[in-house]
Amino acid sequence: MKLIKLIIVKAFRLIGIDWFFIKDVLSVLKGFRVVNREMRTPIESFHSMINLFCRTKGRSNQVIHKILTLFSSKIKFDDYNGIVPIKSKFELKEIVKELDEKGYVVYENVLSDEVLEYLYKFGTTTQSSARPLYSGKGLVAKNTVIDFNNLIAIHYDFNEETLINDPVVQSLMVDKSLIAIAQEYLNCTPISNVTGMWWQTDFEKTPNDEAATMWHFDMDHVRWIKYFFYITDVNTNSGPHCFVEGTHKPGKIPKELLKRGYARVTDEEIAETYPKEKVKEFIGKKGTLIIEDTIGLHKGKHVIDGSRLLFQLTFSDHLFGGNYPERKITKFADPKIRDFVYKNPKIFKKYLANSETK
Repeated sequence: MKLIKLIIVKAFRLIGIDWFFIKDVLSVLKGFRVVNREMRTPIESFHSMINLFCRTKGRSNQVIHKILTLFSSKIKFDDYNGIVPIKSKFELKEIVKELDEKGYVVYENVLSDEVLEYLYKFGTTTQSSARPLYSGKGLVAKNTVIDFNNLIAIHYDFNEETLINDPVVQSLMVDKSLIAIAQEYLNCTPISNVTGMWWQTDFEKTPNDEAATMWHFDMDHVRWIKYFFYITDVNTNSGPHCFVEGTHKPGKIPKELLKRGYARVTDEEIAETYPKEKVKEFIGKKGTLIIEDTIGLHKGKHVIDGSRLLFQLTFSDHLFGGNYPERKITKFADPKIRDFVYKNPKIFKKYLANSETK
């Protein structure tokens, strides 16, 4: 057996492929079998996907994604009515064309004053998990309502299950314009997952890699798209989202950065690697929406003064990827939303109890 393995390894080396590459490919294939059966990704398979991404400069994810789209149909839309103004299939394709080219699209004033007030009130009256991260102050994460006069953490995360059972959040989860953009970009039925909202504060005076205030690429799934909503006004000092234009494309993150794996990147390294005009800082009023492929390099800029509240929706091509705690929708305030969800169970299968999908 050892001799056969040695022969195989040498054969692959002759054509420029080593055993570790093959091992990662096999591990990813195993992971997909587990996900399809159990809706969870083995951690070793997830790490193998990251290894392949770094070794192939992103091309492996593209190949896996194309294979996945062969087995996924699309949902049909009678219209694209929603918070993003889309009047025709042509306009939808133009949005996706811009996403393909730059890796992001920005819209202003997509949320009504009523929705913004509601989400801000939610953010200031609902308990969240306060994470001091590397504060050095001996604090641990705890559930609390944010107190701007007595901050105890950099990050205040809201419970995902609380969010997905909220009527306003559900209305955004089923927004047809957002789902249509995700579907057109991913070229398959998009799967809703990782619904989040959090405060980023000026509790710490220096950037924190665990708080995502240093440059990085995401590796949530094989392919995905994220929607970032500013619920508060965001200026250069209050933690704007930042992105390096074009780095969502395979080969645009250099080997020197990828060889470190799933690691943070400094401002100095970004400045040395990319032209200044490609490094985007998204200043915006509350109600601003950033649509982004976060496989590209990005960060939330460190908050110098004040606090920023951000709401996020994610749609992916498959549930293979990072594992998150199980969260389920248990109630609907609006029958129309319930009908849409159960009419499109593939989109929302992560959040639906097995008994409710029958």
